Amino acid sequence: MLNDGQILQGNYRIVGSLGHGGMGSVYLAEHTRLGGRKFAIKESVPEANADPQTLADLRNQFYVEAKTLAALDHPNLPKVSDYFAIGDNEYLVMDLVEGEDLQQVLDHHVQQFHMPLPETAVLGWAYQVLNALEYMHGQRPAPIIHRDIKPGNIILTPTGVVKLVDFGLVKLLDHDGQGTSAALRGMGTPAYTALEQYPGNESHTDARTDLYGLGATMYHLLTGVPPANVRDRLLNPKTLDKPRNLNPKLSTRTEAAILKAIEVHPDQRFQSADEMSGALGAAKVGQSTVPTSKRSWIAPVAILAAVLLLAGGALAWAQFNPPESPKPTLWSATIVVGATATYTPTLATLTSTKEPTVQPVVTDTPTSMPTEVTPTPTSTIAPTDTPSPTATETPTVPKVVASSETSLYAGPGTAYAAVGSLPAESEAKITGKNQDGTWWELEGADGASVWIIANRVEATGAVNTVEVVPAPPTPTASPTPTPPRPGLVADFEQGPVWPTGEQKYGQFALSREQVRVGTSAAQLSYDFPAVIDNFVVFLAPSPIAIWAQSGQPTGLVAWVYGNGSGHFLNAWVQDRAGEVRSYTFGRVLHNGWQQMTAWFDDTQDWPNGHISGTEDNGVLDYPVSLYALVLDGVPDGEASSGAITLDEILSTDEPIPVGRPAASQVSTSQNAQASTPVTPPSALGGTILYTQGDSQTNVIAVDVANGNTWVVAGNARQADIGADSLIIADGTGAGRNNLFTVRRDGSGERVVGLHTEDSYPHWSPSRLSIVFYSTLQGDGRERIYIQWDVTRPFEPEVLQVGAQDIYGRTPIWMGNWRIAFSGCDFWSSGSLCGIWTVDSDGKGNPVRVTDRVDDVSTDSWRSQLLYSSRASGNWEVLSVSGTGGSTENLTNSPSQDLGATFSPDGNYIAFMSNRDGGWGIWIMNADGSDPRKLLSVPSGFGSDLSTARLSWGP
Repeated sequence: MLNDGQILQGNYRIVGSLGHGGMGSVYLAEHTRLGGRKFAIKESVPEANADPQTLADLRNQFYVEAKTLAALDHPNLPKVSDYFAIGDNEYLVMDLVEGEDLQQVLDHHVQQFHMPLPETAVLGWAYQVLNALEYMHGQRPAPIIHRDIKPGNIILTPTGVVKLVDFGLVKLLDHDGQGTSAALRGMGTPAYTALEQYPGNESHTDARTDLYGLGATMYHLLTGVPPANVRDRLLNPKTLDKPRNLNPKLSTRTEAAILKAIEVHPDQRFQSADEMSGALGAAKVGQSTVPTSKRSWIAPVAILAAVLLLAGGALAWAQFNPPESPKPTLWSATIVVGATATYTPTLATLTSTKEPTVQPVVTDTPTSMPTEVTPTPTSTIAPTDTPSPTATETPTVPKVVASSETSLYAGPGTAYAAVGSLPAESEAKITGKNQDGTWWELEGADGASVWIIANRVEATGAVNTVEVVPAPPTPTASPTPTPPRPGLVADFEQGPVWPTGEQKYGQFALSREQVRVGTSAAQLSYDFPAVIDNFVVFLAPSPIAIWAQSGQPTGLVAWVYGNGSGHFLNAWVQDRAGEVRSYTFGRVLHNGWQQMTAWFDDTQDWPNGHISGTEDNGVLDYPVSLYALVLDGVPDGEASSGAITLDEILSTDEPIPVGRPAASQVSTSQNAQASTPVTPPSALGGTILYTQGDSQTNVIAVDVANGNTWVVAGNARQADIGADSLIIADGTGAGRNNLFTVRRDGSGERVVGLHTEDSYPHWSPSRLSIVFYSTLQGDGRERIYIQWDVTRPFEPEVLQVGAQDIYGRTPIWMGNWRIAFSGCDFWSSGSLCGIWTVDSDGKGNPVRVTDRVDDVSTDSWRSQLLYSSRASGNWEVLSVSGTGGSTENLTNSPSQDLGATFSPDGNYIAFMSNRDGGWGIWIMNADGSDPRKLLSVPSGFGSDLSTARLSWGP
């Protein structure tokens, strides 16, 4: 602990404490021979009880930080000027950085204005940070990785320049070695931490890690809330709200750049700061980004930095109106160097535009928030690059811009008459809005008002000034129009092209190559990049009314020429109130023509549900219209390309099936003029994997459609096939000893596990992670582990209830994101055994669903679990809900029936059996009825039936 007035190295007089952090203490000091110039001095004190090796490591870490920062010279980075040691203590001297960190800037702004920060200001700061990152990442021979970029580590100085501070987690990237060498260990703040920074993955951080942190920072500044952390997104990608859902004023370009920067996997992000800067619309990062008056963002930056930190640091927009008479201005200055510290000076009287001279007010107690100080200046600050306005700026006129041709209506709703359209790339003046803000009133060419759906256009200008206007009288109900044929919604015989939405990953075209009805059909081609939002929306030229032959429509039926891709095909339906809801036809698992039905079933979860428009009330408000068709790639984040064809979309008013999975493919109703019902594709196709049980264990694939078999991988077992046909399996020897992934045809093999003891791998619902059991800790205990990222060998994480490791085996990652396993409650008494299910996000919530410890979980469909049990003396297949309840025997024979797996659509079950005297694969309905043999397996499935299982995929 340093005392006030103490002098270090004969040059630095300690003025006071600035704060304390995990990496040491920070003090305010002034130079005794340089006119009182202020510095921040960071002190590292050795831990009292540390062993000699730890002390040596800590000393080396502190020295590396000092050496790293001392070598840097950039306007957006703090400058280190000295390093020395006194006894066992070490000291780092750097320039004092005055200003507020961006977390404080955001907090003050939200508190006063109840909205996130202006986009132009945030972009200006982002360009400067990217400039610094490009400089750091370009250092040779060892690029520098910051690893802790977040709002609290970016300081906005009084001149509008930002500084990237706190290099406590810095890494030096070694291009010649195997990864990065840590200067200081640790993990960043979760909301801004990339996947590769989590425990076990430190060696894989690189420049893309910093871009993730900056993207997450921009997300927070522009929406007011931090993004969902990457671990939650791995469990459920839908936990990440799109930025424009939280801030509709945000441009689509900035949103797209943010989402790319915070992709889960590094390969899907921007690969350099220069690339990210270009996506945001900046000039080359290497060029100077110090603010100048010519930059579009300088006005907000200058105002934010120099004018509006008034008595609480609140910020205003670029259209700030200055007070009529000068008022005192208070600066709150924050210094963050290694530890988080705050220093609050008062202002000297200013009569020029130079940076203020500060007189510190220091207390012995470090603070984490600015201390209010009574201001003393007698004049306001006028930054050199921001001219003083002489009149109130006129807000820009609110307008809408159509990205594609969009229908206009006589009132706010599709129940009003369509009166024309706004051409693509055209704009129109906004004159009002409806009560819910879901429709804009526009100024028509003849002066009459027309209305447009708000979520089909981009609004610009001072849209917050638009007032609610009364809607025209609701039109008198007219007779229901009769389509050319009963129930016809679209036949694709002619008409305009359906434009794509924001994700330009596909194309609509009328085609005569594959036609089911008439002479033309709609070909929906797609080319998905490897991004989380790998979907494409095909917008109807104008919403198409959906009428049923009698009563209200309950769904849509379409002829679909499938390609077996497994992607979801969804219909977006707009209701009377302007809300758009999604209803799925299911996954395109088939090849050739088949009818698929999208039921308007609001009891099902994703991909059914609210998309946009008015507040989600959970139901459709009739009448309704077809708004768009959507192809949603499976799995999220994987590139793919291809095409499907649609023909003749019809409505149906048949009752919605009860208890049927939302994403299943169903035969169409008589009312929709269907032909003979088509057998679900899972009975005709797909792939079943099993382990051959002869002298050499092999993973064998079976084509369900024709019974053909082939070897996927030798010396392997316990394979699980994902929705994208990628297989995870356990190697059993002969050079294949770890968990590995492989394609269905046996190509593309890649080791993903680090330990030979790992067994029984099973995919997560997102196909990004796996669960397995292992004795890797060497104590002979079988534990349940999760490996969050299977793109490379990462150290797995043991699953726990509270602080207790879960001991168990045969885990299954269920469709509701809980994990089932066989074991006992060692987090409690250890006496209750059977199959348990727990949350996969670390929250625990264990539920015992069976009471025999030798029961074996084998597969699941959503929350329904399949398992094998010997309760009757021989193996039988049973099912039970993952949340508990009664069990159901699906087989009941004196033979051995076990290792069951659901078909991809959940309608069928395959299992191993010797019920006819020889081993084989059998198929039955999901309720256990109608068992029939698919394939004989004379060699059987091995001697250890307790870990034998099948897996059924596309």
